[in-house]
Amino acid sequence: MSSSRKSGSWLLGMIAMAMLGLTCLPIATAEVVTNEVVPIAAVVSDPCTGEDVFVEGNAHLLERTTADGNGGIRVGVHINTSRTTGTGSSGAKYQLSLVQNVEANLNHGASEITIIIRTKLVAQRGHNDLDVDVHLHITVDARGNLRSSLDVQGATCQ
Repeated sequence: MSSSRKSGSWLLGMIAMAMLGLTCLPIATAEVVTNEVVPIAAVVSDPCTGEDVFVEGNAHLLERTTADGNGGIRVGVHINTSRTTGTGSSGAKYQLSLVQNVEANLNHGASEITIIIRTKLVAQRGHNDLDVDVHLHITVDARGNLRSSLDVQGATCQ
């Protein structure tokens, strides 16, 4: 056998082994995107005035999940609460201001996580703004279906 045939056979063998090795690498599955509107209804106590503030509206969530090929799930959520308002028992008006992207890595199978996001409940007409905690709770079931909920808690004075 000539040396050029030997080197050609060796090269083909190396290419075949490299291709076989690539087929063993973990492969991420395609991204799944969910577009949902989640209702928000909560009461927070205004520590500046002592009154209750009734927060209600909707959050628009754009959620995506991607299986990473190593048994995990990458979750990303874009949150927008542009039409969520609050009304104090005195009639004071507030606007919940939250536009946020969050990312999390979860274990494969049923998983859940709660992410706390600090944001503002912006007052109108001379009242104090409030810092509030928005709790984003994400659940992924064993089939990879994603569910999210939001809750507003823990007001502090500005």
